[in-house]
Amino acid sequence: MDTLQLVAATFYGTAAMTVFSYVLSLAVHSNFREPEILAILSCRLFQGERRWLHSIIGWVLHVIAGLAFVLAYMLMWNHSVVAPNLVNSVWIGAVSGVAAIGIWFTVFRLHPDPPQINYKGYYANLFFAHIIFCMFATIGYNIGGFM
Repeated sequence: MDTLQLVAATFYGTAAMTVFSYVLSLAVHSNFREPEILAILSCRLFQGERRWLHSIIGWVLHVIAGLAFVLAYMLMWNHSVVAPNLVNSVWIGAVSGVAAIGIWFTVFRLHPDPPQINYKGYYANLFFAHIIFCMFATIGYNIGGFM
């Protein structure tokens, strides 16, 4: 496994997805910002900790999730299951989006005090954000392979 490809794919994918979610949040006046929602979940579980600590936890968890998705993609790419190209990244991203919706749905159901957000909008955001994530992770992977 090429570390540069892993880092580039994780950075490009996570950055693009995050920008998409932040812009959509502003456009529709809803909170679809994954790191902030993770921070809220953390804050409600571990009350009494400083707010900045929860923000850091939210961002770290968000990047770790991106890393986990990229590792799964790289297993497919490096074992020639699918080629790392933009056409494949659309359907891989769609599958990832469905998986992410299932993960987030479970997290919200299991959390003792989940935030009151627009869940349908958030799940729709996750679906499209993961397509964008995979497209940019693919670009990062391919760029990292040339460095």
